Amino acid sequence: MAVATNIQKVIIMSGASGSGKTTLIRQTFPRAQRCSADDHFMTEGGEYVFKPAELQEAHAACLRKFVALVSAGEAMVLVDNTNTSWVQVAPYVALASAFAPSGVSISMMLVDATGVDSSALSARCAHGVPESTVRKQLADLLTMWSNPTPPEIARVAKITKIRCDLAVF
Repeated sequence: MAVATNIQKVIIMSGASGSGKTTLIRQTFPRAQRCSADDHFMTEGGEYVFKPAELQEAHAACLRKFVALVSAGEAMVLVDNTNTSWVQVAPYVALASAFAPSGVSISMMLVDATGVDSSALSARCAHGVPESTVRKQLADLLTMWSNPTPPEIARVAKITKIRCDLAVF
């Protein structure tokens, strides 16, 4: 039996704004290709300008970039969004499984900020996310990770939780 040698790695990040997802990616996976809805809001001058009316398009653009990278056979592709529900994660898992030319290893990485004050996360978030939004993200993440992983995701994805350490990230 032949063993696939070009297995792609897909890592789907999950965590509240300000928890250190992007910092962790840059420090741990500097050569990986990164997809993020945040990229949609970056100006040519490198300034982040959030436009709530464009959030759906930002996530659609992120998903399109993800499919292009996976289809092209990139060795490692990371999804750098909050991903606060399994509904948000499911398309990435399904598309990675469908489009990876030589097979894929899918991991979910939770930057766990349980017990971290939402105001601290909001204050350190590079994108000015309001504390009320961070508080909702934390509640949604608690609900998501307190429930069993849906079978269609558990079947193909490895789950890893990393504790959010504000002193490190």
